Amino acid sequence: MNPRQQTKILLQQAQLALKSQNPRVLWLPDGADLCVWHVCICNLEDPWRGGEFYFKIKAGPDFPASPPKLECLTDNGLFEPGGSICVSIGEYPPGNWRKSLGMEGFVTNGIVNGMICYSTMEASGGIRI
Repeated sequence: MNPRQQTKILLQQAQLALKSQNPRVLWLPDGADLCVWHVCICNLEDPWRGGEFYFKIKAGPDFPASPPKLECLTDNGLFEPGGSICVSIGEYPPGNWRKSLGMEGFVTNGIVNGMICYSTMEASGGIRI
């Protein structure tokens, strides 16, 4: 995919995400680089009640054919900050990514659902790449 097509896709996805009514996600696509999005996850139940958790996701040059990269910026006990991590719909295990998820689906299904259903992830959490 050429960079112009990718920019068009990311712009459309950013517009949809910013219009979404998800009370758990605040979106901030980077104005200088649409491949980079900053995301705040909030309004979760225990054990994260009252917390705000920041993540950075970055679409690679072959997005949406491959998943974006994920970096946790806030210590939360499930996803470890300090470098790239992978969630089940990300790079590992291979084959779980569906390009129809886009950036919003990646955040909602990979991060938010992971934190909501943390008891099923406690043993592994996010995988450090």
